[in-house]
Amino acid sequence: SPWTNPSSISTILVDNPYPYEMGLYLSFMTTGPAPSLYPKTQVSINHSLHDDDDENHDDPKHTKTTVIDPTSRHMGEYKVHVVKTELVGILQSGINTVYIQPLQKTELPFRIVGTGIAPFDMVHSIQDLS
Repeated sequence: SPWTNPSSISTILVDNPYPYEMGLYLSFMTTGPAPSLYPKTQVSINHSLHDDDDENHDDPKHTKTTVIDPTSRHMGEYKVHVVKTELVGILQSGINTVYIQPLQKTELPFRIVGTGIAPFDMVHSIQDLS
């Protein structure tokens, strides 16, 4: 029976200890070829403010939504079960809440195996080189 309940939402808290925005990377399991054993999943980042003086907590620019497709397409018809890392959004300084919601029922639940934080401008510079 399928593991994933598309109506369920999970959360993780990610602290950006720097006084400026940083990119959030998630590493997650993928399979290929299509269809993936893992569900397409929506990831949203909201900045959780602990300082009542900050008036930007309802500002839409503080919310970013990305849909992750956990299908590995790099090996053609070879069956693979591998980790993929993807930039999913921008973290504001401080504590950020990351909402994770599967969008379909699949054989396995969405699996995050790692997180990473990197300067956002540096990420764009590296992508421009490739």
